[in-house]
Amino acid sequence: MDLTVRLHNLSETLRTLFDLPLVRTAARGTDCLLRPQPLPLRQRQYEQVHEAIMAVLTEAGSAMRLRDIRFRVGERLGHPVDQERFKSYVNEQTKLANPRLERRGYGRYQIRRR
Repeated sequence: MDLTVRLHNLSETLRTLFDLPLVRTAARGTDCLLRPQPLPLRQRQYEQVHEAIMAVLTEAGSAMRLRDIRFRVGERLGHPVDQERFKSYVNEQTKLANPRLERRGYGRYQIRRR
């Protein structure tokens, strides 16, 4: 079955969509329809969480409890952060080859001094 036969068997509703004219504004010419548009740059969620953690611990200046860090990060981001994912993320940050955080005791973390 070739392409023309497949397009010929479309439902009547779908065929009416193909008959509609393309809407072009004055600012966009025909070449814009053919070129893929770049996606807007967005920060990944873990990057937002990482920056918020670093900002919270920098402001504190000393070790903080994990739940206090998570609460302040949630306030900074404007939405609550999942407890288990947050805990594992902070724990991973202490075990990297070049860790940014250090564990100061059970559930207490601070920025690692270099």
